[in-house]
Amino acid sequence: LAGTAQDRRLLGPVRLAIDLENLQAALLLAGRGTDLAPPAVFLDGGRALDRAAFLEAATAATRADAAARLARRLRDRELAALARDHGPDLVHFAPLALALRIRRARQEARRDPLGPAPVVAYALEVRRELTALQRMIWSQALHVGLAPAADLAA
Repeated sequence: LAGTAQDRRLLGPVRLAIDLENLQAALLLAGRGTDLAPPAVFLDGGRALDRAAFLEAATAATRADAAARLARRLRDRELAALARDHGPDLVHFAPLALALRIRRARQEARRDPLGPAPVVAYALEVRRELTALQRMIWSQALHVGLAPAADLAA
């Protein structure tokens, strides 16, 4: 994104989203035979996860091994902790990744309340609410119990 100052203020949230997509993709590819070539899956534009670290993790023998490799190679401490603590368990990974995006957008909104961050934070909150609503609807339709409320609110 080049151009206006407003465009440049969106770089942080966009780069974080790309890093999280790459992180999740590497974890999904690890330990699995797939027709997808890991180099073709990597998205350029992130900041915390480079192509070499992605490929190292995506070609790991297990998801746990990939998570450990990512935790060592990630430049962002929060992303490294997310990979280390929740990488092998992708059920919890996605809501925690979204919570991280929301937390960072809120922090930026406090620093720059007239910038795009408040809108980004709001949109991400709506996404989290929609996800929680979808989980409730599907749990009713499938007659299964919901995950603990703490998991839904994370």
